[in-house]
Amino acid sequence: MHHRLRSLPVIGALVLCAPAFGAQVQSLEAITQAAVAKVRSAAPKDARVQLSVNPLDSRLRLAACASPLKTSLPGRGRIGSYTSVQVTCAGPRPWSIRVTVAVKMFRKVLVTTHPLARDDRIGEGDVSLAEKDVARLAYGYVGSLDDVKGRALVRPLSAGTVLTPNMLAHRELVKRGDTVMLTVQAGPVQVRASGVALAGGDRGDRVTVRNTSSGKAIQAMVTGVGTAQALP
Repeated sequence: MHHRLRSLPVIGALVLCAPAFGAQVQSLEAITQAAVAKVRSAAPKDARVQLSVNPLDSRLRLAACASPLKTSLPGRGRIGSYTSVQVTCAGPRPWSIRVTVAVKMFRKVLVTTHPLARDDRIGEGDVSLAEKDVARLAYGYVGSLDDVKGRALVRPLSAGTVLTPNMLAHRELVKRGDTVMLTVQAGPVQVRASGVALAGGDRGDRVTVRNTSSGKAIQAMVTGVGTAQALP
């Protein structure tokens, strides 16, 4: 089935008739280029990106924008295989339009090299890097062996399966009661202190750490095995 890309009008002077007599008309090509540029700038720097947009309706007549066009992505800005970009003019004659961009975004991701059973722990020989269109991977993906090495699987996987975060059992680089090296940033100065984790967590998780010297409980982010960064 072929999907036809569409641009959807939203607000303002978005019409299929000509603007006021003598007024300049906005370039539809400029609108398309702005939408494509927004998706390209939001894509990971190491990705190989292919983008395309169906031409906008040639009957569309928008007042020429006196200021640079503004663009935004919906929600949290996730780039999918069809990504809607809102292009807006905030000038004296404002308008807004949504442009759908077809996206292919190739990155190196981890793929299983052979069948794996539930509770198997991931090792170097179990996965390899392969280039995949990550715009189509709705459940995410993993790009580094360091993020999964030694972690157990929550379900069996066949060979050639793209590894996603929800296939992996939760890992705790810091466990409750562990002694933690806490890094505190005080302006340009970085201070290190010893603490005790009051909860466990994986890399990037928020945990509470009690400073051994002061006894104060500090919110911190796990950065590695037995290490955490104090949060502001």
